[in-house]
Amino acid sequence: MKVFIGVLAFASFASSLDYPRLQIVDRNMYSEGKKNITIAYLLQGFSSQEATLTSGVGKWLIKVQKQAETELTKKLSVPIILETTGIKVPGGELPYLLSTWISSGQMHADTVVDYLKTFFRKSFNPDIICLVTKATLYDSTQRKYLGYSKYTNLCNGLVPMLLQYNNPGENTGVLLSTLIQSSISPDVRSRWKDMTEREKDFYLNGCNKRYKERKNQNSDEYYPVPIYKDEVYKNGEYAYY
Repeated sequence: MKVFIGVLAFASFASSLDYPRLQIVDRNMYSEGKKNITIAYLLQGFSSQEATLTSGVGKWLIKVQKQAETELTKKLSVPIILETTGIKVPGGELPYLLSTWISSGQMHADTVVDYLKTFFRKSFNPDIICLVTKATLYDSTQRKYLGYSKYTNLCNGLVPMLLQYNNPGENTGVLLSTLIQSSISPDVRSRWKDMTEREKDFYLNGCNKRYKERKNQNSDEYYPVPIYKDEVYKNGEYAYY
């Protein structure tokens, strides 16, 4: 498990909408053997003080993520590292909207993942945004889930996921690995066992794109993502979710 600590004071960038100043770095292309998949966690029903990897939910996520890495490495036959780009309690309108989709402690999973996909369409994003909630997840058939995802564009755009908090860490880690594996393109997933190492690398190279300022190309510091491109630029600073 790798945790990315971002620098949050880039006023010169945030004071404009000059997106070309950002350089996209395809980090997996320069990584021999192991492949990184970036993931950010949004916490629903938690306090902002809990948005740290040393809190109860943070320690739980560490266990979940480590187990998911182990499972993915076995399933994909490629060393996989899940790189955390952030853990946040979302701000703005998002927490209110999420609360409207919870009734009697239950969250409609399909509605929420669809909304997350739409909400972050104008963001610089990690590969996965995972909403962690204390609510019970269910779908239109009233089937209940411990985790939920439906999109199959991993390494080719944002994949939103949901996890229910405080189930056993190792079991949830196995579940997270299944959600991630299932988010691989169906055509690629069906051929995975027969693909060459080079073909697997080529697909996974679409993951782990990071963003830095062009004027600081030699810097090892990347923007913490997700960062919303529009509407969140206020008073010369940027907001991120």
